[in-house]
Amino acid sequence: LPEWQPPVQGVVPNADTAVRIGTAVLDALGTEAKRELEKFKPWHAELAHGGAWEVRGTLLGPGGTYVVVIAKRDGRIIAIFHEQ
Repeated sequence: LPEWQPPVQGVVPNADTAVRIGTAVLDALGTEAKRELEKFKPWHAELAHGGAWEVRGTLLGPGGTYVVVIAKRDGRIIAIFHEQ
């Protein structure tokens, strides 16, 4: 079989796709993360330099939210953390 190459635009080509992937990953983490999904809607993604999407919830006050970092090129989950 030939070696697989990701599409030119990347496996995660836009912010909407990044948000769907990021929130699905958080949903799989369990109860605490699921509460965060509802609490910090809407979720949004920004393309950082280096070609990674940073998916995070909307902060409505003090505190923090989860961040999921996803490689645009191949969809790898690079990092999951809670920022304050």
